[in-house]
Amino acid sequence: MLGGMQGAISVALVASLPSSSFKSILQTLTFGVVLLSLVIQYIALSKYVRNVFHHDDATINRQQNTSK
Repeated sequence: MLGGMQGAISVALVASLPSSSFKSILQTLTFGVVLLSLVIQYIALSKYVRNVFHHDDATINRQQNTSK
């Protein structure tokens, strides 16, 4: 959640810079870093959630098998 907010602030700050020869380079780098961080967060979070739910399913199955 905070990662998205930091990305929005970074993009807004770069967009508010006065025109210069470095503005386009800074915009490209900022968009790239924000996009990369969102992709990495998505991959990490999806793996974490998959492992948590897989573990919970295995625990539930084990508990059901032992109670029979």
